[in-house]
Amino acid sequence: MDVGKLLEGARSGDTSQLKSLLNRPDVENICKPVDAGRNNVLHIAAKYCRTNYADEFISFLNNPTLLNHLLIQPNCKGNTPLQCAVLAGKPDFVSLLLPKMDDFGIEKKNHHGNTALHLAASGVSNDDLEIVNMLVKKCESVGLDRNNIGKHPLYIAAERGSLKITKCLLKFRYFPATLIGKTAKSTALHAAVARGDNQIFEEVLK
Repeated sequence: MDVGKLLEGARSGDTSQLKSLLNRPDVENICKPVDAGRNNVLHIAAKYCRTNYADEFISFLNNPTLLNHLLIQPNCKGNTPLQCAVLAGKPDFVSLLLPKMDDFGIEKKNHHGNTALHLAASGVSNDDLEIVNMLVKKCESVGLDRNNIGKHPLYIAAERGSLKITKCLLKFRYFPATLIGKTAKSTALHAAVARGDNQIFEEVLK
């Protein structure tokens, strides 16, 4: 397979080129990383592919076994394509990936121990909020995971001062304000106090 053309097609959103490449008999070769960062074609698409091409691109990957492999394959930072889409702030791409994923894939952690929800909770934009909502609706238990330094997504949202994301997480039953991180002093309430954020402090106390 011409890996260079595959990489360029994923970056540019050239759907005609991608369709031609992904319909070849040696399509299994796309499971192999295609750049120095050990990204596969789905990582690249999640980072660079324009939203209006994303749906068509995913539809070309009509081999379930192949798609499942690509979805959980980590790059050199341990990020899956879902995590790359979150980091790129692409809720539309995230919404295309989630229906094809099980809880195991959604709860995958990168080298820092961060799930896709950790990454989304650290953002402050409306796109990040939309992604948080989608992730939790699909797999509520992902919010219970702590990263390598003992932080769960709710703590991160409070620590970052994101009122909207903090409120979004608190409305789900899996995320009590008393959820403990690495120590008993690492709840969302502690994060709000440390930040001096009265709005989040009051929200957590409700």
